[in-house]
Amino acid sequence: MKTRRTLALGLSAVMAVSVLSGCGSSSSSTTADTKGESNASAESSTEPVVLHWWGSFAENMGPEQVCEAFNKIDPNLQVEYTRYVNDDAGNTKLDMTLMSDDSIDVFLNMNDVLLMKRIENGYMYPLDELFDCRFGRLPYRSLRFDFEYYDKPDYQGHSVVNYTVSEDFTRITEFKYLTGQKAEGTTIVKEYPFAYTGAAGEIPYYSIANEANQKLYEQYRGLVEHIPNVWLLGRLAEYKYYNIDAMVLKALELTDKIKKDKEV
Repeated sequence: MKTRRTLALGLSAVMAVSVLSGCGSSSSSTTADTKGESNASAESSTEPVVLHWWGSFAENMGPEQVCEAFNKIDPNLQVEYTRYVNDDAGNTKLDMTLMSDDSIDVFLNMNDVLLMKRIENGYMYPLDELFDCRFGRLPYRSLRFDFEYYDKPDYQGHSVVNYTVSEDFTRITEFKYLTGQKAEGTTIVKEYPFAYTGAAGEIPYYSIANEANQKLYEQYRGLVEHIPNVWLLGRLAEYKYYNIDAMVLKALELTDKIKKDKEV
């Protein structure tokens, strides 16, 4: 297991991780255990901690503004954004960087298939699997996506329609209404829920909130409380639902807290 984890934020509705054991590659500059530390080392500890954030959105579509606003709050904690394109070449670049060094602290996952591979390679961990499910597997609802194409301009007239009881599927998404594209045909996807078992290819999308599951989660959280430099953050780490905007904010706030705690 790596001694340092990268925080991954999954836009596909899953926050599959959770562990940060450092807050930026430059955070190591603040560590000093011996007496007689040189003035140079003392000066380096005042340099800002840099959090490296990778995502697939163009800088001018939000990340640039988020970084600028956050960087004004604390000059000693700065966020740098790197864009990777969500295609084969872009995901290869992301994975190669994850494997080669510690220069990525937070990344937005855009590909469900690659999400599972990144979990298997140790870049991301659900909390129960981090401890080999020793108390039993935390229950989640997974999804199967069935894509359908129709040779007509419209299927449902809206981007997303939710179904609660009337159908086996829970949602239909019609993509042309999300992107504003003009096309003679239309593609939809139906989402069919099923119980997550941990089998290859399954993704734990949604925690199942009830008293028994919360008690099971608390057992796993108790294992982490006394481990230094481990913080739980995200859907699968905290066993609760988050929207992606709230999750990005929590990641930045946690990083700020970690840095300030280390300075005390």
